[in-house]
Amino acid sequence: MDRGRVRRFVEEDVPQVGDLHRRIFLPKGSPPEIGAAYGRFFREVYLNNPWYDEALSPLVYEESGGKISGFLGVIPRPMCAGNRRIQAAVSSMFMVDPNHRFGLAAISLLKAHLAGPQDLSLSDEATTASRTLWERIGGSTSLIHSLYWTRALRPARFLNLRLSRHKRLRLTAVAAAPLCRLADAALARLSPGRFPQPRARLRCQHLEVPALLECTRAFWRHGLRPEYDEYSLRWLLDLARHSGPENFLEKVGVWNTAGNLVGWYVYCLNRERVAEVLQIGSERNFGQAVLDHLLHRAWRQGAVAATGRLDPNFIWNLGAAYAVNPRYWMLVHSRNRELLDTIARGESFLTRLDGEWCLQFHKERYRELNSAAPSAASPPQLAACSAVSGGNSSALPSDGRPA
Repeated sequence: MDRGRVRRFVEEDVPQVGDLHRRIFLPKGSPPEIGAAYGRFFREVYLNNPWYDEALSPLVYEESGGKISGFLGVIPRPMCAGNRRIQAAVSSMFMVDPNHRFGLAAISLLKAHLAGPQDLSLSDEATTASRTLWERIGGSTSLIHSLYWTRALRPARFLNLRLSRHKRLRLTAVAAAPLCRLADAALARLSPGRFPQPRARLRCQHLEVPALLECTRAFWRHGLRPEYDEYSLRWLLDLARHSGPENFLEKVGVWNTAGNLVGWYVYCLNRERVAEVLQIGSERNFGQAVLDHLLHRAWRQGAVAATGRLDPNFIWNLGAAYAVNPRYWMLVHSRNRELLDTIARGESFLTRLDGEWCLQFHKERYRELNSAAPSAASPPQLAACSAVSGGNSSALPSDGRPA
């Protein structure tokens, strides 16, 4: 019996792969414009990314009759290990139609991927089922990179947000919203010390792509780290604002009184007012100051919480106010034991900007891109921030004040 085959994903496969994703992940009766959105997504991300290489491309599992029943998104990512350049590959959007020999297709896709020419394979938002299959084939799990931290900045509203995600409690959450706003406002006034404050006289400035690129190069000269150029970093940052006009990115550098850059951070403030931290770095001994600066800035913008993947370099800066839990699994595979040991020791700069977070499909973003109508304006961001010091920020927009 013909068991199907794994082959390279090509332009002609876009309609079938988009339909596969729609049937698996979206509810029945999804609007027809989603089809156009899928086409834009799979072409832009998997066929037109800055690192596309036919030798290390996305894969599909094709049945004998030509039907595609599985897909594994693969994006090549150049990295450096010390002074040596290596080829990494990030996999995402791993999906198999459960009605078409699920186990065979999944194993065949993953085996074909891990047997590729890359030095290192990564998947950092994997499910438990994917983890089981990955380890069965010879990969491993980086447990420390599978932990995520969360810091509530407006505790009552953050709790209300979590309640609203449960269908049975949604109406209760809506009714309680005004009380939660009042509770958080009272807490901010009665206990100002519970909120992080930037260290006195630290300055910050919005970073354009070239400046952000210099930060990533200047702060990480050892261990395992990604390699960008301006075009590829800009492409990633554009994908990062992937949930429509409600989201916006903050790219901020932090300087000390001597005028030295001591750290930077990138986060996306989403529609739920949660600051998703994508990248953070600092000079030694400035980790706490940079993290507090980030949290205070997000709080002043109205964020109810901040969350990010645990970075081993910042593990000592997380105190009792942080919740740390596994959310997704980071899976790694390499035939080079030294690379795996480097990751296990925490000597790597593998941020969410370099993984699957930017590669998710969000119909709002692609509906917007495919629409002929002008897109809605993004929420106001903080204007000049060079004056931020000790919690004083006169440049804040009116809707960014604590509430």
